[in-house]
Amino acid sequence: MLIDLNYIQKKYNLNINGVIHVGAHFGEEHETYLGMGINKIVYFEPVNKTFEVLKNRIKDFPLYNCALGSTEMTTTMFIEDEDKFGCSSILEPSDNYIGHAVFSEKQIVQIKTLDSFEFSDFNFLNIDVQGYELEVLKGSKKTLKNIDYIMCEVHRNVKEKNLDYVGSPLIEDINNFLGDFGFVLCEQNWAGISWGDAFYIKK
Repeated sequence: MLIDLNYIQKKYNLNINGVIHVGAHFGEEHETYLGMGINKIVYFEPVNKTFEVLKNRIKDFPLYNCALGSTEMTTTMFIEDEDKFGCSSILEPSDNYIGHAVFSEKQIVQIKTLDSFEFSDFNFLNIDVQGYELEVLKGSKKTLKNIDYIMCEVHRNVKEKNLDYVGSPLIEDINNFLGDFGFVLCEQNWAGISWGDAFYIKK
């Protein structure tokens, strides 16, 4: 995550009562959440080998081994071989990843909608799913009624550099979708050049 959670909590005086983290990877943010006084967290991680690591690292918190999207279905996911970088995606990786990560594996994953879980007592949504963020949001329309803050990986076109995933939506698409639910873009960090993190607050 490129935007520091402690920084935005202090800057915007966030009152976080629970976190839904979609695309947990190895649970790298878990200790940060706990340090912020957040003790209600659920994690979603669809990659089987990554989920096994997550289970061993995080105890006593709900963990779901499935993907989230706009429609419930089964699909094929592109799996990063070593999964060091958390680059596995439902979208096909572009040529940008040549020399950065290898995707020689595929995995059949079950996609569910976030709304199907009927969470109502979480107000922070963190989504990091390698270009599939807009699909996750489309399947979260009911849940968004209870969400106050969103951290989301976003993508943009950069001269002489393709999007990292084929068919990935741009940050403008995310902004437009969330704008309909009253969310305003407050912070962004483009350290990844063609990808970055954006933070939204419901006004």
